[in-house]
Amino acid sequence: MKRLIPVFLKLTIDIMKRFYLLILAGFVLTLSSCNKDFAGTGEIVFSCTTDESASLKTSLSGVNVLWNESDRIKVAYKSASDLQVLRELAPSSITEGGAVAKFHGGVTDASNSTKFYAVYPSSALSTFDYDTAEGTLSFPSVQTAANASFGQDANVTTAVADYNGGEAELKFKNMGAIVSFTLNSSVSVSSVELKSSAALAGDVKFIISETGISSIVSIENGSKSVKLEGTFENGGKYYFAVLPGNYDFFELDFLNAEGKIVKAVRNTAVTLKRNANFYLGELEIPEAAWGNANIALGKAVTASSKQSTASNITYGDPAFYWQAESTGSEYVIVDLGKERMSNNVLVNWDSGAYATSFDIMLSSDGESYQTVYAARGYICPANGICSIVYEATKARYIKIQMNKCVNIWNYTIKELELYYDLSLEKTPTSNYAKGQSASASSAFYPASNAVMGNEGFFWVATGHGEEWFQVDLGEVLPVDNVVVIWPSANAAKSFELQLSLDGTAFTTVANEIAYDSAADPKTEGGNARHTINFPRQNARYVKLLLHEPVLSWDYWINEFEVH
Repeated sequence: MKRLIPVFLKLTIDIMKRFYLLILAGFVLTLSSCNKDFAGTGEIVFSCTTDESASLKTSLSGVNVLWNESDRIKVAYKSASDLQVLRELAPSSITEGGAVAKFHGGVTDASNSTKFYAVYPSSALSTFDYDTAEGTLSFPSVQTAANASFGQDANVTTAVADYNGGEAELKFKNMGAIVSFTLNSSVSVSSVELKSSAALAGDVKFIISETGISSIVSIENGSKSVKLEGTFENGGKYYFAVLPGNYDFFELDFLNAEGKIVKAVRNTAVTLKRNANFYLGELEIPEAAWGNANIALGKAVTASSKQSTASNITYGDPAFYWQAESTGSEYVIVDLGKERMSNNVLVNWDSGAYATSFDIMLSSDGESYQTVYAARGYICPANGICSIVYEATKARYIKIQMNKCVNIWNYTIKELELYYDLSLEKTPTSNYAKGQSASASSAFYPASNAVMGNEGFFWVATGHGEEWFQVDLGEVLPVDNVVVIWPSANAAKSFELQLSLDGTAFTTVANEIAYDSAADPKTEGGNARHTINFPRQNARYVKLLLHEPVLSWDYWINEFEVH
């Protein structure tokens, strides 16, 4: 955001040069006054300074957007020979640390009765018709991220001023509105994309009113998304400039360096007027939300000895490796750069040069280490990959202390990977369905009774034809079996088990057409305990489709477990 270049005396800019925040209706921009100077050649030079007496402003702490030499504006006017002229102006000088700039561009032929129309930034404007005060410009769908501010490419503003040979005042007005958020993520973010139900950016046909405020006539090639690219800081506040309009929802897609996306959605409908500032709040993205990201990738490594580079083990390619100088006491230490949560380390050994005795150790300061796993008499699988799960711990350093090698070949590690996998917080024997949200096609007794972990409560359908029961696990988890506890007389003879990641698209993983409860073990309550096994896969929603009953009685499930 820059102070746009004024035209004559007291050209005032309502723009985000020094951002000013009005806690009433939205975001009111800094007003600047511009004075007309005459160069020795007769060229008009426009200079801008902040008008400290401007009304409707309060200071927005921490914002410091200044002029630079790359800034350009376009000014439209009528020449003395009654011709339409559109000039691009460039800065001739920048003073006071960027707070004041003078612009020039050959404005020597202006009519004394002309109006000056201005647009910033110059690159946004495509066409402008002076007689109708209409033009077309590009409202950017890709913008530059800037903490506590936003990129100058997004600050699309317009202005108008009369000129009759005397003093003229120009006030620049924002065309767009603002959607902002505060980022709280320990994982590095490379871009953030805002999506909604209507066009947030695009090619805009506009008209400038007598007051300098631009009205949008139409939008072509509208984009329902705007992306911020650049450097993002944890705890930073970021702004999207968007077109005014009616929006049903906002979705934010956060992309990390590995190309993984985390979504945050606010479903509140909102109408954004010009200059409005809609704050989505502080968005916290827990590390686990990024999925199984290897948090050791590319991190610094030190080793007790080396015949090859220690950093090879976090390079991301097992073709590169580290080799120690002995088969005795050796170690490698990975520095994560800051404390990170982890619960799973994967060590890719050379299967002929691995440690049969080793310790996994964690530290916050690199001095005091805690052993989270100790292996003695370890036998490495043929593929060399050793995956160790331990209690989730926050630490900056992970150390592999090697005590004894399998043979005379020096220890060799091809790759070390570190993860924080939320699903590992639940053991393979955990019932993921317990206490989760359950639903059903019908309910004489509620579906929630079947996920209470108590066989004494049960779900009962109101029919015995086509019915279904479903549980939402609350998150995507790796599952490979379901247990259904039901009375033999109220069970289904024919049924399907289906899994889904999103609750919309389901895949059938098991299909039984002649179920016989006699083959199942009985519970203490005398019910049949039927286990349905299937290949391990990720799912959030688990659905049981009931097609035909054993008897002509309503279906009944005492307990539904997912493992």
